[in-house]
Amino acid sequence: MSEQSLHQTFTLAQYRTTTYLERASRIIMTEWNPKNPIALEIIESSQLSANDQCLLRRSVQCLLPGSNIAEYVLDRIPHDGDRRTGSLEEALLSIKNDLVELAQKINGVNAVSPALDAAIRERENHRCRVTGKTRNLQATYIIAPSIVDDKDLRPGGRLRALLEASIPPKLVQQLFTFLRSRKIEDGLKNLWLLSPSPRHHFQHGSIHILRSPTFGPIDFSAEEQKPQDKWKLEINVPEVTQLNDLARDGHGQIIFEPTTPDNVHLPLPKASLLRIHSAVSLPLHFLVIEDQIRQGWPPVKKDWGILGSLGLSLIRKFVHFVPTSLRIALYRYIIYGKFFYSRNRHLPFNLYVKRVRHPSLYNEANALRLVEKHTPIIPAPRLIDFVVPVAEGNDKRRYYGNCGYMLTTRARGARLDHAIYWMTHEDRKQLGVDLGKCISQWRHIPNDNNSPSTLITSTLGGPAYDHQFEDKQCGPFSSTVEFADSLTEYLQDQRGKPPLATLYKPDYRVFFTHSDLHQTNIFVEAGRLSGVIDWEHAGFKPEYWEYTRSLLAYWGRGEHKFILDQAFEEDYSEELEAQKYLWKVDPVI
Repeated sequence: MSEQSLHQTFTLAQYRTTTYLERASRIIMTEWNPKNPIALEIIESSQLSANDQCLLRRSVQCLLPGSNIAEYVLDRIPHDGDRRTGSLEEALLSIKNDLVELAQKINGVNAVSPALDAAIRERENHRCRVTGKTRNLQATYIIAPSIVDDKDLRPGGRLRALLEASIPPKLVQQLFTFLRSRKIEDGLKNLWLLSPSPRHHFQHGSIHILRSPTFGPIDFSAEEQKPQDKWKLEINVPEVTQLNDLARDGHGQIIFEPTTPDNVHLPLPKASLLRIHSAVSLPLHFLVIEDQIRQGWPPVKKDWGILGSLGLSLIRKFVHFVPTSLRIALYRYIIYGKFFYSRNRHLPFNLYVKRVRHPSLYNEANALRLVEKHTPIIPAPRLIDFVVPVAEGNDKRRYYGNCGYMLTTRARGARLDHAIYWMTHEDRKQLGVDLGKCISQWRHIPNDNNSPSTLITSTLGGPAYDHQFEDKQCGPFSSTVEFADSLTEYLQDQRGKPPLATLYKPDYRVFFTHSDLHQTNIFVEAGRLSGVIDWEHAGFKPEYWEYTRSLLAYWGRGEHKFILDQAFEEDYSEELEAQKYLWKVDPVI
């Protein structure tokens, strides 16, 4: 089965283990443009900087239906027979510069007429739509009307082909017709009233504002705005700005409800314009990141709140003098907070409390104990306390009865899924080396479950936990063959054929395995590994599982694969192909 065909399927298992943006981009990549995976492979094979690769990759994964950046890229790069040294990189850099220039034109600063300025202030009640502030407000176009008169964007212009690759040609025509309108109502549909900070970040692609539906076909001519609808401000990853004065919901999103005193004469912005702005402005966000990369990593700050071994011992003893019921009540209050729920909370003194489903809570707690006992130099959290509330009476469905709470130390640095954008190829290679040293150490943690039937098991000797198995029990198993049988439960007729036959090699070793080295579970500081968190899926599993399972959310490719390739001396490429096949054809796993 070809790599290209594998990219064209998005399974239920992948859906459940990826972010919204990853899911949306994967759906669009596969359903609307099968050339996207080819363009992505070429971009990732180039010698461009990591940031430039990411800019191009995210542009190819544009969330506008009908966009065709991938084909545009493939048309611009030299063919194999015409490839000279550096010519691929030169072509890609030229495309990058054109994408940036197009984004700058879309975000051009245009004067607003006095009548339109007065109307937008009336609609917004003289307040910034995002922050609610009333000073230094400025009417801000979503799409600069000046693009209709830009010679580079007219038919035959230098950037017209790129414009029509970024925005479908029919939509470009509708957009230009709309922008030529001199009606006050149409002008209002293309305006926000913003204070300086959100205005700056909006015009530099670091934030965007969307209203549902955020993907799917765009009906530009429809009257899309509805005053009762909720709108969402999203901060692009990596987050280069902090908007702490905004009210976020329990998922960290910024939700607000635009209102207007007159939806006919003072209409709200068109959702289609906001989607176009979000897709086309993204390259400017990576220019901001590029500037920060040039400044280098900030110096590592000494954290006086970090507990030493003595402090850790004292707080462990203190916690266990507190009655269990009081600890549970305290953890619940911390997790649910005064205003909204969060699955975890940072506390003073470098402490961290999280809520975990109780079957995996016991396993994670034991995994942290094993790591601290056998490999104390690994930068894993240190367990301080964990408690599991007991359901009262006969009600086994009580929400609190299904969850427990864990108190640990906190990892230093930033999550890799944020920090990776600042990391050069050399930084990423070094991170892979650092991670490989940790993996080599925790592979020496012994399995004290000596029963022959518990070769592959959780850290406690019971069923292993893993997202890939969803709600099915994973073992325990007495051999790697039994483990493979569980993976291929619905593909029995394929077990002896490539690529699944690879999983039935008789000589696989079984090691202690983290089982979820996703970028959100790896922390870095100044480009070096500083923490590995979320050990709830840890257990003893076949040697290839650490590698293949960690690439589940990345479809076995991209910058995360590059990092993991540095971490493992062994070649698990055949096992990865088997996993890709499973991710494609088995929606149960």
